[in-house]
Amino acid sequence: MKICIVSDSHDHRERLSAAVAEAKTLGAQAVLHCDLVAPSTLHAVTHLGLPVHLIHGNDTGDLFNLYRFAQVHANCIHYYGQDKSFELARRRIFMLHYPHYAKAMALTSDHDLV
Repeated sequence: MKICIVSDSHDHRERLSAAVAEAKTLGAQAVLHCDLVAPSTLHAVTHLGLPVHLIHGNDTGDLFNLYRFAQVHANCIHYYGQDKSFELARRRIFMLHYPHYAKAMALTSDHDLV
């Protein structure tokens, strides 16, 4: 499975949309997104039809409305909070935004992708 990994899109809707659209053209079937500020930015990708697995990072923005947006778009937006361990295409993935924490999680060998 090909995935699109993006981070720090913040409020750049056009750039996020272009990146995810290109990834979809290249065969991506899912998006892993770390660090989003405004939930309205997600409007730029929901129409592309790819599932988006999302965590917030150091720039938390509007967490309440991010959670609400994910509930309304639950068929494509999967919001996990600050970090998440989950399985995608039979691979164990751990998502987070902090490099020091990521290195420690990668050293555990509990995941295929950190």
